[in-house]
Amino acid sequence: MTTTTENGTLKSAYDFNQTQKTYINWAVGFGTFLGTFPMNYLFVRIGARIPFFSAGFLSAVATGLTPFVAGQSMWIFVALRFMQGVAYSADFAAIGIVISKWAPLNETAIFIAILTSFTSISSIITSGVSGVLCASSTFGWKWSFYLHAVSGFILFIIWFFLYKDDPTLHKSVSSKELFKIQKNKSEAHIKDNKIVPYFKIFTSPVILTVWFCAFTELSTFILISQYAPAYFREVLGFDIVTIGLLNGIMTGIHIPFRFVCAFLSDKISFISEITKIHIFNTLAVGCVGISFIVFGFIPAKHNIMAVVCLAILECFMSFNSGGFYKCGTLHARQFSSTVISAIQFSKCIALITGPALINLFVSDESNQSRWSHVFMTLSATTFLANILSFVYFTDQPAEWTEKSKYSKKEQDVNYSKMINRLWGNYFRVVIVLVSFMCLVSVCSNYIIINFTFICMKDDFSETKIWNGTIKSAYDYTPIEKKHILWAVAFGTIVGIFPMNMLYVRCGARLAFFSAGVLSAITTGLTPWAASQSIWALVAFRFLQGVAYSADFAAIGIVISKWAPLDETAVFISTLTSFTSISSIITNGVSGVICESHLGWKWSFYFHAAACLAVFIIWALVYKDDPTLHKSVSAKELGKIQRNKSESHIKDDMEIPYVKIFTSPVVLTVWLCAFTELSTLILIATYAPIYFRSVLGFDIKIIGFYLGLMLAIHLPFRFVCAFLSDKTKCISEISKIHIFNTLAVGCVGISFIVFSQIPAEHNISAVVCLAVLECFTSFNCGGFYKCGTLHARQFSSIVISAIQFTKCISLFSGPALVAFFVTDETNQIQWSYVFFVLAGFTFLANILSFIFFTDQPAKWTEDGGVVKYSKKKEIVKI
Repeated sequence: MTTTTENGTLKSAYDFNQTQKTYINWAVGFGTFLGTFPMNYLFVRIGARIPFFSAGFLSAVATGLTPFVAGQSMWIFVALRFMQGVAYSADFAAIGIVISKWAPLNETAIFIAILTSFTSISSIITSGVSGVLCASSTFGWKWSFYLHAVSGFILFIIWFFLYKDDPTLHKSVSSKELFKIQKNKSEAHIKDNKIVPYFKIFTSPVILTVWFCAFTELSTFILISQYAPAYFREVLGFDIVTIGLLNGIMTGIHIPFRFVCAFLSDKISFISEITKIHIFNTLAVGCVGISFIVFGFIPAKHNIMAVVCLAILECFMSFNSGGFYKCGTLHARQFSSTVISAIQFSKCIALITGPALINLFVSDESNQSRWSHVFMTLSATTFLANILSFVYFTDQPAEWTEKSKYSKKEQDVNYSKMINRLWGNYFRVVIVLVSFMCLVSVCSNYIIINFTFICMKDDFSETKIWNGTIKSAYDYTPIEKKHILWAVAFGTIVGIFPMNMLYVRCGARLAFFSAGVLSAITTGLTPWAASQSIWALVAFRFLQGVAYSADFAAIGIVISKWAPLDETAVFISTLTSFTSISSIITNGVSGVICESHLGWKWSFYFHAAACLAVFIIWALVYKDDPTLHKSVSAKELGKIQRNKSESHIKDDMEIPYVKIFTSPVVLTVWLCAFTELSTLILIATYAPIYFRSVLGFDIKIIGFYLGLMLAIHLPFRFVCAFLSDKTKCISEISKIHIFNTLAVGCVGISFIVFSQIPAEHNISAVVCLAVLECFTSFNCGGFYKCGTLHARQFSSIVISAIQFTKCISLFSGPALVAFFVTDETNQIQWSYVFFVLAGFTFLANILSFIFFTDQPAKWTEDGGVVKYSKKKEIVKI
């Protein structure tokens, strides 16, 4: 890509001037500054696990999108860099929490040395890898971002699985190791039940000096990591590959020093602690300033000497674990995590000062004397920080580390009272709504392409030759569309087993959040994949299918854990309506966006961003056990658990999989679910095409009508759920048969009628499809209610196993269309599809009269002997 400059010459769109580079770098600083407060609040409220994972995910997404955004607009690029800064604001808070929770007191310096070396290690890896990729004729600079994004995502998935904030709750920590971690720590430190004295910490001369020293070190290191490549090329004359190699080597040399220094700081006993702190801090701060001055005056002809000087500077930094970091830890004691995490503020300033100094002094990157002004300014701050350290540093604990007036438990009580005033005794409603939004988002991400197929074929930004004519690269044949749609089904099948294992082992919170993250990433990258090749798009659709495999398992667990027995139908009605709602939202939004100046691609970007937002809310709000949720009052908890057996609440019985999967009642429930899901998925997938090709509607009207006809049935769902739970004049089994006939049998009749309505009566077709949707609303009192009453405490397994029927329905719809429909404008061919599905609904309805019951199965009873329980299994691990 090229652009015309003001003087009439062509230059790369990625060749940013000095001012633009300043904005790009400053954006990270501002993002870090603004992200520090909410990120640190999250760390304090819910620990490091979720916030740090969220930050890592945000960083991975922003990094992966950088090449695309850099070619769009300077200010969009700046906005993305701002988001990277928000993610970057989490690092020192994570370091502080990990050291406070997991580091034995006699290994504090080692932990500090390892964790604070991340900047150096990142420079080694990034400089080396980026240098090779940039010089590669095959990959180029963009692949450096893609590789880093994928690596970051994988690492944070591992973090999420391995890390817990409390070592006492980690199954992999032995008693011996736990004793070592907690040795010589006070009870307040271990329990973390002291209110943080923020004012005293932030006004302590010792802590302020620690932060000032940290600022000088971070300013130095950030300047090196950001501008060393430019300095090495423009001033010292190295080529790109050599720059990457030398930056990696000179940064890597100091790594052994970090561990040696940490060991010496912890183990040397013939020198007082305060003397060691002063010596180490002088080497880590004062000597760094001296090295920077020397580095700034080494001429280009001695460029190897400059590399050596910078390597020595890096080695001096290695002493920081025994200097200001050690001082802050010893002085703040149990509040050391707050002190270390607050270094984030000094990092924010450092992220801005470096580019500011460069912008002030360096107008010509090849002029060494201008660079030397920057180095001397930073050196002066290091000397000042070193002098202040001799005045204020101490190895003694602060007075405010002694017993506090209030405990965190009292804070939690006040927090719970505040929440109860806000939600009353209905926090389960919040859980249902958040769960519902997440289900809608994942389903919407899957069906966007069904609508955008219409718009994509008119996009000629990418073209291909087909039978001698030029057509859009996004104008897919029916066979290609079949592959694209079937990829989701294959992904769903492959994802069922690992996803359900995650639900069983880790609960819904982690498993469903992981699925949402995967769905958001694949949705955001779909336009890019579509521009590459059909098989790249198929691969991303496969991953969307893996994410899509999590929805019914989430429904089952939420209902089992959070639904009172007398509100089961309402929970089912709400959560199982996600397919219809996703169609309403996606068809309406995509219709508007496709016809706007934004184009079809922005429909995917919008859905991806919305998905990420709702799943972050899910991770913050949801817990698998209502008894452990601070926002659930005692009164509400009693209502949730009323009339539930102890085994239901404790979830400690072995699941009788064989008996469940061979039960005629359950199998019939799944067949009914299959017919309903096949119908809804066929509508969601092919209704836009049928409405355009057969009924003759234009794109905007299609989105409006599809949304309207799907929305009409929503009130029916809640009315049906209420009638199913509250009607007493009819027996439960009679209600089940009536509701199931309406939800399954009448849907088949409506499908047959719909297939025979001609194009000149297209409004009647819309009405017929709306009536069909209303009939599906009765399912909560039909097969869903039957499965719940029959399986009782195992109803979550029955509902989650509907995932299998959904997989079949994901295949059956595209298979029937591919088999019968060769011409999308031929209504007769479409009618064959509708007749086949109607036949399945009639069969399922007949079987329901034979097998359905409202009585609990024998295998729901507790025989008194359980071979093993989940709890025993956990103990064994």
